[in-house]
Amino acid sequence: MAASGRWKLLKRLPIGLVAVAGLWLGRGGGGVYPVARDLVWQLPDDRASIRWVEVQVWDEGVLLKREEFAYPRGAGGDIVEKLALRAGVYQARIFIRREGSAASEAVTRELRLGDEETLVTSVR
Repeated sequence: MAASGRWKLLKRLPIGLVAVAGLWLGRGGGGVYPVARDLVWQLPDDRASIRWVEVQVWDEGVLLKREEFAYPRGAGGDIVEKLALRAGVYQARIFIRREGSAASEAVTRELRLGDEETLVTSVR
């Protein structure tokens, strides 16, 4: 490669490095920064009896997200939520109330997040 060809390549190197750094940061910087993730909650098979669901996501005693879902005619499918989270371990608490019952069923799950953008968790 001629000296002028190397010089052109060296001039482009900073742009390439900035692009790679941007991609790395955009994907969470190796778990350092939060990334938008889809949390999928697989509801029990008897969804028709489910009238209300509350989902809570906790990080070391701090409530990050709490959402309620009402289903007057029964839950139709799984619940999908978007939440920006870093890689790590989180606690999920899910409360399910069924038709004809005033009490809620409580389910606790540990969420282990790496670099995946979608995490599917069974509530069964």
